[in-house]
Amino acid sequence: MLAGQLIRPISELDREARHIKNNEYSSLPRIKTVFNQIQRTADTFYDMKNSVVDYKKELEKTEKIHRAITDTANEAIFMVDDQKEVIRIERLILEVLGYRVTTRLSGKEALETFVASPSTYDMVITDMNMPQMSGETLAGELLVFQPDIPVILLTGYSEGMTRDNARDLGIKDFLMKPVNAV
Repeated sequence: MLAGQLIRPISELDREARHIKNNEYSSLPRIKTVFNQIQRTADTFYDMKNSVVDYKKELEKTEKIHRAITDTANEAIFMVDDQKEVIRIERLILEVLGYRVTTRLSGKEALETFVASPSTYDMVITDMNMPQMSGETLAGELLVFQPDIPVILLTGYSEGMTRDNARDLGIKDFLMKPVNAV
């Protein structure tokens, strides 16, 4: 349809140009109309080109995000938090990002699961303040079974724990809740 919009005015302009060349003068308003049609068609093509360029840029951004997500696909994260709603939301976010997520609601349960298969997980994210076993204690126990596993300690309330203290214990990072995406 768009090609027809371009071809029709061009063929009309060609016909008008032949009339002018052969001194078969056509009306000046008719020539202006044909030129206006060509200009509108050219503007449409220009807008389409810009739309395609914009689309390509958006596609490139989407592909970068997709690559980042698929590069993390099959990485397994082990999450521990005693609050069901918090862990449900954290799990959902990480799964959308392409991670496989295993969750537990207590440090004791998490330790039992982890010890059964420590090489299954690529990272551990644990809450610090939990009943029965703190995240700090859990991290220490997990690092005995797999010393190179990155452990991230999360808390909404920190009494005495700092990032430096956490790193001294072998914990990869210490973050305050709520964690903001960068």
